[in-house]
Amino acid sequence: MATTVFPAASSGSSASNIAQTIVAAAANTMYGASATLTPGTYTISCVSTTNVEVTFWSGSSVITTATTVSGTVSVSLATEATRVSYWTNTGTNIVINIQLTGNPLTYAASGTLETITTSQSPYNRTGRAYVVVVGAGGGGGASWANARGPGGGGSGGVASGIVYLDGTANIVIGAGGTGGDYGNSGQIPGNSGGASSIGNIVANGGGAGGGTWNTSGGGGGGGGTPGGGAGGAGSNNTGGAYSAGGSPGSASSVPTYTFVKSGTTGGGGGAGTGAGGGSGIGTGGSGSGSGSGYGSGGGGWGWYGASGSGAQGVVYVLYGV
Repeated sequence: MATTVFPAASSGSSASNIAQTIVAAAANTMYGASATLTPGTYTISCVSTTNVEVTFWSGSSVITTATTVSGTVSVSLATEATRVSYWTNTGTNIVINIQLTGNPLTYAASGTLETITTSQSPYNRTGRAYVVVVGAGGGGGASWANARGPGGGGSGGVASGIVYLDGTANIVIGAGGTGGDYGNSGQIPGNSGGASSIGNIVANGGGAGGGTWNTSGGGGGGGGTPGGGAGGAGSNNTGGAYSAGGSPGSASSVPTYTFVKSGTTGGGGGAGTGAGGGSGIGTGGSGSGSGSGYGSGGGGWGWYGASGSGAQGVVYVLYGV
């Protein structure tokens, strides 16, 4: 289990001046005034019988311009304003108020990230948490002498969610499926990957690659739900010639909460030359290679050989947020 501590949260900034009052002595005359208005939402107001146009400046750059309608308008400042320029279309000695009405809250990423690779019962953390759950990958398909290429295993699913931990939740880490093989008694099929979960958030394991016979290559294993990547189909070439083909495995979907974990995992490639899919979380195996990282499928391999096994699942937990 790996742990990463993010920077502590910082509070949002507050305006050094939450209100400014300026006056337009005459209509159709440009005025200017120094001001310190930090980022936020402001309401500009004046009498409803006149319209005022206010331009906000940061040094020599214009931030934005706003014009009142029936005496009011709302404007958002993305950066601090150091000066305003303004004019009105009618009236004399028009009083213009610029009032802060919304202060942005800007926080650094906070919380502690744990990468959990073994089942825990119970998981003793408490409080709010964002999680990404990855199911285990399936193994590559079974081979057969002089047959066509078996398919690669599918990747585990990728689920995201928000939970409130009370110290009693169970975490289950799915085991990777074993790759298929050719034995004295015939084909030994590959196995599907196991599901991973925390509480009621579940990512199912990927399916095993399809085995081969004499008529066609094996199909790729299905990706686990939700969002798993399928394994690549095996080559239709026979015997040792199957190495000239095989489809690549597909990548899984990207987690919803990429601030917890970004990247994908993927299905294994079909025999013989199909590449594995996915990167960042896991990458599917190719040929007799097993899936790497987490949740990836095993590659398909034939010709008296064992296909690759799927990689185990994982649960990422960002708690203390």
